[in-house]
Amino acid sequence: MSRRKVVIMLLGVFTASVALLFPMFAEQGLRDAPSQDEPNAKQQAQLDKTWTPVVRIRVEVSMTESEFEGWRMRNERFNANQREVEAELVNQTREPMDAWQRQAQLGQAGDIYMMDNGMVEAFAVQGYLRPLDDYYTGERAGEILKAFTGSLLWNGSLWGVPLDGDPALLVWNKELMQRGGHPEPPSQWPAFTELAEKLVGIDPDLASLRVPIQDGRLMLAWLSAFEADRGGAEKLKPLSAEEANRVRYLAAIPPADVLPYGPGELEERFRSNKLLAAPLTWSEYVKLTPDVRRKLVLGLGRSPAWTGGRSFVVSSLTTEPEAALAWIKAMTEPSEQLSSYAADGRLPAEKTLYRSVYDNGDAATRPPQEALLWLEREGQTPDPLWWARLERWLRHWSHAQTAPFTANEAERLIQSWNQNAE
Repeated sequence: MSRRKVVIMLLGVFTASVALLFPMFAEQGLRDAPSQDEPNAKQQAQLDKTWTPVVRIRVEVSMTESEFEGWRMRNERFNANQREVEAELVNQTREPMDAWQRQAQLGQAGDIYMMDNGMVEAFAVQGYLRPLDDYYTGERAGEILKAFTGSLLWNGSLWGVPLDGDPALLVWNKELMQRGGHPEPPSQWPAFTELAEKLVGIDPDLASLRVPIQDGRLMLAWLSAFEADRGGAEKLKPLSAEEANRVRYLAAIPPADVLPYGPGELEERFRSNKLLAAPLTWSEYVKLTPDVRRKLVLGLGRSPAWTGGRSFVVSSLTTEPEAALAWIKAMTEPSEQLSSYAADGRLPAEKTLYRSVYDNGDAATRPPQEALLWLEREGQTPDPLWWARLERWLRHWSHAQTAPFTANEAERLIQSWNQNAE
Protein backbone atom coordinates (compact mmCIF):
# COMPACT_ATOMS: atom_id res chain seq x y z
CA MET A 1 0.00 0.00 0.00
CA SER A 2 1.37 3.41 -0.93
CA ARG A 3 2.23 5.98 1.70
CA ARG A 4 -0.48 8.28 0.37
CA LYS A 5 -3.22 5.71 0.93
CA VAL A 6 -1.96 4.97 4.48
CA VAL A 7 -2.13 8.67 5.41
CA ILE A 8 -5.65 8.99 3.96
CA MET A 9 -6.80 5.92 5.90
CA LEU A 10 -5.34 7.20 9.20
CA LEU A 11 -6.99 10.58 8.72
CA GLY A 12 -10.33 8.81 8.21
CA VAL A 13 -9.92 6.79 11.40
CA PHE A 14 -9.01 9.95 13.35
CA THR A 15 -11.99 11.84 11.97
CA ALA A 16 -14.36 9.02 12.88
CA SER A 17 -12.93 8.80 16.42
CA VAL A 18 -13.36 12.53 16.97
CA ALA A 19 -16.95 12.33 15.74
CA LEU A 20 -17.70 9.51 18.16
CA LEU A 21 -15.94 10.93 21.25
CA PHE A 22 -16.77 14.67 20.96
CA PRO A 23 -20.30 14.53 22.53
CA MET A 24 -18.97 12.73 25.61
CA PHE A 25 -16.11 15.22 26.14
CA ALA A 26 -18.38 18.16 25.42
CA GLU A 27 -20.94 17.01 28.08
CA GLN A 28 -18.16 16.54 30.64
CA GLY A 29 -16.80 19.95 29.78
CA LEU A 30 -20.22 21.58 30.37
CA ARG A 31 -20.49 19.93 33.78
CA ASP A 32 -17.03 21.04 34.83
CA ALA A 33 -17.39 24.57 33.53
CA PRO A 34 -20.83 25.90 34.53
CA SER A 35 -21.98 29.40 33.86
CA GLN A 36 -21.80 31.92 36.70
CA ASP A 37 -25.58 31.76 37.16
CA GLU A 38 -26.06 27.99 37.29
CA PRO A 39 -24.40 25.71 39.91
CA ASN A 40 -22.96 22.39 38.86
CA ALA A 41 -24.21 19.11 40.33
CA LYS A 42 -21.72 19.19 43.25
CA GLN A 43 -22.60 22.77 44.16
CA GLN A 44 -26.33 22.02 43.88
CA ALA A 45 -25.98 19.10 46.29
CA GLN A 46 -24.27 21.39 48.82
CA LEU A 47 -27.08 23.95 48.48
CA ASP A 48 -29.73 21.27 48.95
CA LYS A 49 -27.96 20.11 52.10
CA THR A 50 -27.81 23.56 53.77
CA TRP A 51 -31.18 25.03 52.69
CA THR A 52 -34.10 24.44 55.08
CA PRO A 53 -37.71 25.30 54.19
CA VAL A 54 -39.42 27.89 56.42
CA VAL A 55 -42.18 26.52 58.68
CA ARG A 56 -45.05 28.97 59.13
CA ILE A 57 -47.25 28.97 62.23
CA ARG A 58 -50.15 31.15 63.41
CA VAL A 59 -50.38 32.43 66.98
CA GLU A 60 -53.74 33.73 68.25
CA VAL A 61 -53.95 36.11 71.23
CA SER A 62 -56.61 38.36 72.80
CA MET A 63 -55.49 41.65 74.37
CA THR A 64 -55.64 45.41 74.13
CA GLU A 65 -54.07 47.08 71.14
CA SER A 66 -51.37 48.69 73.29
CA GLU A 67 -50.34 45.32 74.77
CA PHE A 68 -50.54 43.68 71.36
CA GLU A 69 -47.99 46.17 70.02
CA GLY A 70 -45.46 44.92 72.57
CA TRP A 71 -46.10 41.29 71.65
CA ARG A 72 -45.90 42.12 67.97
CA MET A 73 -42.38 43.47 68.54
CA ARG A 74 -41.39 40.31 70.43
CA ASN A 75 -42.69 38.18 67.59
CA GLU A 76 -40.73 40.20 65.07
CA ARG A 77 -37.55 39.59 67.09
CA PHE A 78 -38.30 35.88 67.10
CA ASN A 79 -38.79 35.82 63.33
CA ALA A 80 -35.58 37.79 62.77
CA ASN A 81 -33.57 35.31 64.86
CA GLN A 82 -35.11 32.16 63.39
CA ARG A 83 -34.28 30.73 59.95
CA GLU A 84 -36.62 27.76 60.19
CA VAL A 85 -39.82 29.20 61.75
CA GLU A 86 -41.94 32.22 60.86
CA ALA A 87 -44.80 33.11 63.21
CA GLU A 88 -47.85 35.23 62.39
CA LEU A 89 -49.48 36.96 65.39
CA VAL A 90 -53.26 37.53 65.27
CA ASN A 91 -55.21 39.54 67.88
CA GLN A 92 -58.78 38.35 68.55
CA THR A 93 -60.30 41.36 70.33
CA ARG A 94 -63.94 40.19 70.66
CA GLU A 95 -65.33 37.04 72.32
CA PRO A 96 -62.11 35.01 71.97
CA MET A 97 -63.48 31.78 73.45
CA ASP A 98 -66.37 31.62 70.97
CA ALA A 99 -64.12 32.57 68.04
CA TRP A 100 -61.47 29.98 68.89
CA GLN A 101 -64.02 27.23 69.40
CA ARG A 102 -65.50 27.96 65.95
CA GLN A 103 -62.02 27.80 64.43
CA ALA A 104 -61.44 24.37 65.96
CA GLN A 105 -64.86 23.09 64.86
CA LEU A 106 -64.27 24.28 61.28
CA GLY A 107 -60.74 22.88 61.11
CA GLN A 108 -59.27 26.39 60.88
CA ALA A 109 -57.50 26.55 64.25
CA GLY A 110 -54.24 28.40 64.75
CA ASP A 111 -51.15 26.52 65.88
CA ILE A 112 -50.78 28.34 69.23
CA TYR A 113 -53.18 30.25 71.46
CA MET A 114 -52.39 32.58 74.34
CA MET A 115 -55.44 31.65 76.39
CA ASP A 116 -56.87 32.76 79.72
CA ASN A 117 -55.87 30.12 82.27
CA GLY A 118 -59.50 29.42 83.11
CA MET A 119 -60.30 28.43 79.51
CA VAL A 120 -57.66 25.74 79.06
CA GLU A 121 -59.42 22.77 80.62
CA ALA A 122 -62.65 23.46 78.71
CA PHE A 123 -60.71 23.33 75.41
CA ALA A 124 -58.75 20.22 76.44
CA VAL A 125 -61.93 18.31 77.31
CA GLN A 126 -63.34 19.01 73.84
CA GLY A 127 -60.22 17.61 72.16
CA TYR A 128 -59.06 20.94 70.76
CA LEU A 129 -55.57 20.86 72.35
CA ARG A 130 -52.40 18.77 72.30
CA PRO A 131 -51.04 17.60 75.69
CA LEU A 132 -47.73 19.33 76.50
CA ASP A 133 -46.22 16.91 79.01
CA ASP A 134 -43.03 16.81 76.92
CA TYR A 135 -42.44 20.47 77.74
CA TYR A 136 -42.18 19.68 81.45
CA THR A 137 -38.78 18.02 81.35
CA GLY A 138 -35.32 19.26 82.26
CA GLU A 139 -34.21 21.86 84.78
CA ARG A 140 -36.35 24.72 83.55
CA ALA A 141 -39.59 22.75 83.86
CA GLY A 142 -38.84 22.28 87.58
CA GLU A 143 -38.80 26.06 88.00
CA ILE A 144 -42.46 26.50 87.04
CA LEU A 145 -44.60 27.26 90.10
CA LYS A 146 -47.21 24.60 90.85
CA ALA A 147 -49.77 27.28 91.69
CA PHE A 148 -49.84 28.18 87.98
CA THR A 149 -50.23 24.66 86.59
CA GLY A 150 -53.41 23.77 88.50
CA SER A 151 -55.67 25.15 85.76
CA LEU A 152 -53.76 23.23 83.07
CA LEU A 153 -54.20 19.73 84.50
CA TRP A 154 -56.81 17.36 83.11
CA ASN A 155 -56.96 13.59 82.66
CA GLY A 156 -53.42 13.17 84.01
CA SER A 157 -51.80 15.53 81.48
CA LEU A 158 -50.80 19.19 81.35
CA TRP A 159 -52.35 21.04 78.42
CA GLY A 160 -50.54 24.37 78.47
CA VAL A 161 -47.43 26.32 79.43
CA PRO A 162 -48.21 29.01 82.02
CA LEU A 163 -47.11 32.57 81.36
CA ASP A 164 -48.51 34.61 84.24
CA GLY A 165 -51.29 35.18 86.77
CA ASP A 166 -53.05 38.15 88.32
CA PRO A 167 -54.87 36.93 91.44
CA ALA A 168 -57.13 39.19 93.48
CA LEU A 169 -56.32 39.42 97.19
CA LEU A 170 -57.25 41.39 100.29
CA VAL A 171 -54.63 43.90 101.48
CA TRP A 172 -54.59 45.20 105.06
CA ASN A 173 -53.30 48.37 106.73
CA LYS A 174 -50.62 47.16 109.20
CA GLU A 175 -50.75 50.21 111.44
CA LEU A 176 -54.51 50.00 111.86
CA MET A 177 -54.35 46.27 112.61
CA GLN A 178 -51.80 46.92 115.34
CA ARG A 179 -53.95 49.74 116.71
CA GLY A 180 -56.80 47.25 117.00
CA GLY A 181 -54.62 44.60 118.66
CA HIS A 182 -54.14 42.35 115.61
CA PRO A 183 -50.51 41.78 114.56
CA GLU A 184 -51.74 39.63 111.64
CA PRO A 185 -54.81 39.88 109.38
CA PRO A 186 -57.84 38.19 110.96
CA SER A 187 -58.41 34.68 109.63
CA GLN A 188 -62.06 34.40 110.73
CA TRP A 189 -65.12 36.48 109.99
CA PRO A 190 -66.05 37.24 113.66
CA ALA A 191 -62.49 38.47 114.30
CA PHE A 192 -62.80 40.88 111.37
CA THR A 193 -66.12 42.35 112.50
CA GLU A 194 -64.74 42.80 116.03
CA LEU A 195 -61.63 44.59 114.70
CA ALA A 196 -63.68 46.79 112.36
CA GLU A 197 -66.09 47.81 115.15
CA LYS A 198 -63.21 48.66 117.47
CA LEU A 199 -61.38 50.84 114.92
CA VAL A 200 -64.50 52.72 113.76
CA GLY A 201 -65.29 53.36 117.42
CA ILE A 202 -61.88 55.02 117.79
CA ASP A 203 -62.14 56.99 114.52
CA PRO A 204 -65.65 57.37 113.03
CA ASP A 205 -64.17 58.69 109.76
CA LEU A 206 -62.29 55.45 109.22
CA ALA A 207 -63.63 52.89 106.70
CA SER A 208 -63.31 49.25 107.65
CA LEU A 209 -63.59 48.07 104.05
CA ARG A 210 -63.77 49.21 100.45
CA VAL A 211 -65.14 46.71 97.90
CA PRO A 212 -66.34 47.71 94.40
CA ILE A 213 -69.30 45.33 94.41
CA GLN A 214 -69.79 45.40 90.63
CA ASP A 215 -66.32 43.92 90.11
CA GLY A 216 -66.82 40.15 90.31
CA ARG A 217 -63.13 39.35 90.69
CA LEU A 218 -62.76 41.66 93.69
CA MET A 219 -65.98 40.31 95.18
CA LEU A 220 -64.53 36.80 94.87
CA ALA A 221 -61.45 37.91 96.81
CA TRP A 222 -63.60 39.47 99.54
CA LEU A 223 -65.94 36.50 99.94
CA SER A 224 -63.02 34.03 100.13
CA ALA A 225 -60.92 36.29 102.36
CA PHE A 226 -61.11 34.20 105.54
CA GLU A 227 -59.62 30.75 105.17
CA ALA A 228 -61.40 29.32 108.21
CA ASP A 229 -64.81 30.24 106.77
CA ARG A 230 -64.47 29.50 103.06
CA GLY A 231 -67.56 28.13 101.38
CA GLY A 232 -68.83 27.94 97.82
CA ALA A 233 -67.59 31.26 96.44
CA GLU A 234 -64.04 30.06 95.88
CA LYS A 235 -65.32 27.40 93.46
CA LEU A 236 -68.13 29.64 92.17
CA LYS A 237 -70.75 27.48 93.84
CA PRO A 238 -73.69 28.58 96.09
CA LEU A 239 -72.64 30.92 98.90
CA SER A 240 -72.33 29.60 102.44
CA ALA A 241 -74.11 31.31 105.33
CA GLU A 242 -70.89 33.11 106.32
CA GLU A 243 -70.31 34.31 102.76
CA ALA A 244 -73.87 35.58 102.54
CA ASN A 245 -73.23 37.58 105.71
CA ARG A 246 -70.23 39.21 104.02
CA VAL A 247 -72.51 40.36 101.20
CA ARG A 248 -74.96 41.76 103.76
CA TYR A 249 -72.09 43.53 105.52
CA LEU A 250 -71.51 45.61 102.39
CA ALA A 251 -75.03 47.01 102.67
CA ALA A 252 -74.21 48.24 106.21
CA ILE A 253 -71.08 50.26 105.35
CA PRO A 254 -71.18 53.78 103.81
CA PRO A 255 -72.60 53.66 100.24
CA ALA A 256 -69.45 55.17 98.74
CA ASP A 257 -67.41 52.19 99.93
CA VAL A 258 -69.01 49.78 97.44
CA LEU A 259 -68.31 51.99 94.41
CA PRO A 260 -65.33 51.68 91.99
CA TYR A 261 -62.01 53.08 93.14
CA GLY A 262 -61.23 56.62 92.00
CA PRO A 263 -57.75 57.58 90.70
CA GLY A 264 -55.33 57.68 93.62
CA GLU A 265 -58.16 57.18 96.14
CA LEU A 266 -56.88 53.98 97.74
CA GLU A 267 -53.36 55.34 98.08
CA GLU A 268 -54.58 58.44 99.89
CA ARG A 269 -56.88 56.54 102.26
CA PHE A 270 -54.25 53.95 103.16
CA ARG A 271 -51.59 56.64 103.54
CA SER A 272 -53.79 58.66 105.91
CA ASN A 273 -54.87 55.54 107.87
CA LYS A 274 -58.53 55.97 106.91
CA LEU A 275 -58.98 52.50 105.40
CA LEU A 276 -58.44 49.09 107.03
CA ALA A 277 -58.73 46.68 104.08
CA ALA A 278 -59.57 46.43 100.38
CA PRO A 279 -59.37 43.76 97.66
CA LEU A 280 -56.96 44.38 94.77
CA THR A 281 -55.54 42.39 91.91
CA TRP A 282 -51.79 41.91 92.14
CA SER A 283 -51.23 44.17 89.11
CA GLU A 284 -53.17 46.94 90.90
CA TYR A 285 -51.24 46.35 94.12
CA VAL A 286 -47.81 46.83 92.51
CA LYS A 287 -48.98 50.11 90.94
CA LEU A 288 -49.36 51.61 94.42
CA THR A 289 -46.46 53.82 95.43
CA PRO A 290 -43.67 52.09 97.42
CA ASP A 291 -44.44 54.08 100.58
CA VAL A 292 -48.07 52.89 100.52
CA ARG A 293 -47.11 49.26 99.82
CA ARG A 294 -44.85 49.35 102.87
CA LYS A 295 -47.90 50.17 105.00
CA LEU A 296 -49.79 47.09 103.76
CA VAL A 297 -49.75 43.36 104.38
CA LEU A 298 -51.22 40.69 102.10
CA GLY A 299 -54.14 38.71 103.50
CA LEU A 300 -54.43 34.93 103.57
CA GLY A 301 -57.55 34.80 101.42
CA ARG A 302 -57.08 35.19 97.68
CA SER A 303 -58.32 33.84 94.40
CA PRO A 304 -56.19 31.10 92.74
CA ALA A 305 -52.83 32.38 91.51
CA TRP A 306 -53.60 31.52 87.88
CA THR A 307 -56.75 33.68 87.71
CA GLY A 308 -56.39 36.78 85.55
CA GLY A 309 -53.38 35.23 83.78
CA ARG A 310 -52.61 33.46 80.52
CA SER A 311 -51.03 30.24 79.26
CA PHE A 312 -49.81 29.10 75.86
CA VAL A 313 -51.60 26.07 74.39
CA VAL A 314 -51.04 24.13 71.16
CA SER A 315 -53.92 23.18 68.88
CA SER A 316 -54.59 19.50 68.28
CA LEU A 317 -54.86 20.39 64.57
CA THR A 318 -51.35 21.81 64.23
CA THR A 319 -49.04 20.10 61.77
CA GLU A 320 -45.98 21.83 63.24
CA PRO A 321 -45.81 20.94 66.96
CA GLU A 322 -42.02 21.32 67.16
CA ALA A 323 -42.14 24.81 65.68
CA ALA A 324 -44.95 25.71 68.07
CA LEU A 325 -42.91 24.60 71.10
CA ALA A 326 -39.88 26.54 69.84
CA TRP A 327 -41.97 29.70 69.74
CA ILE A 328 -43.42 29.07 73.22
CA LYS A 329 -39.99 28.45 74.72
CA ALA A 330 -38.71 31.70 73.26
CA MET A 331 -41.66 33.68 74.64
CA THR A 332 -41.35 32.20 78.15
CA GLU A 333 -37.64 32.88 78.56
CA PRO A 334 -36.92 34.51 81.96
CA SER A 335 -36.00 37.82 80.34
CA GLU A 336 -39.32 37.89 78.46
CA GLN A 337 -41.30 37.10 81.62
CA LEU A 338 -39.60 39.89 83.58
CA SER A 339 -40.27 42.28 80.72
CA SER A 340 -43.96 41.34 80.84
CA TYR A 341 -44.08 41.80 84.61
CA ALA A 342 -42.57 45.28 84.41
CA ALA A 343 -45.11 46.21 81.72
CA ASP A 344 -48.38 44.86 83.16
CA GLY A 345 -47.71 43.61 86.71
CA ARG A 346 -48.94 40.04 86.19
CA LEU A 347 -46.99 37.54 88.30
CA PRO A 348 -44.58 35.34 86.27
CA ALA A 349 -44.85 31.57 86.39
CA GLU A 350 -41.13 30.88 86.94
CA LYS A 351 -39.86 30.87 90.53
CA THR A 352 -36.31 32.02 89.71
CA LEU A 353 -37.72 35.44 88.76
CA TYR A 354 -38.81 36.24 92.33
CA ARG A 355 -36.60 38.19 94.70
CA SER A 356 -34.71 36.35 97.43
CA VAL A 357 -35.59 36.73 101.09
CA TYR A 358 -32.68 39.16 101.44
CA ASP A 359 -33.68 41.32 98.48
CA ASN A 360 -36.05 44.15 99.43
CA GLY A 361 -36.12 45.79 96.01
CA ASP A 362 -39.14 47.40 94.41
CA ALA A 363 -42.02 44.93 93.89
CA ALA A 364 -43.01 46.87 90.75
CA THR A 365 -39.88 45.73 88.88
CA ARG A 366 -39.50 42.20 90.24
CA PRO A 367 -42.00 40.19 92.34
CA PRO A 368 -41.11 39.90 96.04
CA GLN A 369 -40.36 36.85 98.16
CA GLU A 370 -43.64 37.17 100.08
CA ALA A 371 -45.58 36.41 96.89
CA LEU A 372 -43.43 33.34 96.25
CA LEU A 373 -44.30 31.90 99.67
CA TRP A 374 -47.96 31.37 98.78
CA LEU A 375 -47.34 30.67 95.09
CA GLU A 376 -45.31 27.54 95.88
CA ARG A 377 -48.43 25.79 97.17
CA GLU A 378 -50.35 23.42 94.92
CA GLY A 379 -52.71 25.26 92.63
CA GLN A 380 -56.46 24.73 92.57
CA THR A 381 -57.61 22.64 89.61
CA PRO A 382 -60.93 23.86 88.21
CA ASP A 383 -63.53 21.59 86.68
CA PRO A 384 -64.30 21.91 82.94
CA LEU A 385 -67.32 24.18 83.61
CA TRP A 386 -65.37 26.63 85.80
CA TRP A 387 -64.90 29.19 83.02
CA ALA A 388 -68.61 29.23 82.19
CA ARG A 389 -69.43 29.73 85.87
CA LEU A 390 -66.86 32.54 86.12
CA GLU A 391 -68.46 34.39 83.22
CA ARG A 392 -71.85 33.99 84.89
CA TRP A 393 -70.39 35.20 88.22
CA LEU A 394 -68.89 38.33 86.64
CA ARG A 395 -72.18 39.17 84.90
CA HIS A 396 -74.11 38.58 88.12
CA TRP A 397 -72.20 41.14 90.19
CA SER A 398 -71.90 43.65 87.35
CA HIS A 399 -75.71 44.06 87.53
CA ALA A 400 -75.72 44.96 91.23
CA GLN A 401 -77.61 48.15 92.06
CA THR A 402 -75.24 50.47 93.93
CA ALA A 403 -77.16 53.77 94.10
CA PRO A 404 -77.33 52.98 96.97
CA PHE A 405 -76.54 49.35 97.77
CA THR A 406 -79.35 48.31 100.12
CA ALA A 407 -80.11 45.32 102.33
CA ASN A 408 -82.85 44.28 99.90
CA GLU A 409 -80.39 44.35 96.99
CA ALA A 410 -77.96 42.24 99.00
CA GLU A 411 -80.67 39.62 99.59
CA ARG A 412 -81.64 39.62 95.92
CA LEU A 413 -78.04 39.01 94.86
CA ILE A 414 -77.53 36.22 97.40
CA GLN A 415 -80.72 34.37 96.49
CA SER A 416 -80.31 34.85 92.75
CA TRP A 417 -76.77 33.45 92.75
CA ASN A 418 -77.56 30.50 95.01
CA GLN A 419 -80.56 29.50 92.89
CA ASN A 420 -78.63 29.61 89.59
CA ALA A 421 -75.08 28.69 90.62
CA GLU A 422 -75.27 24.98 89.81
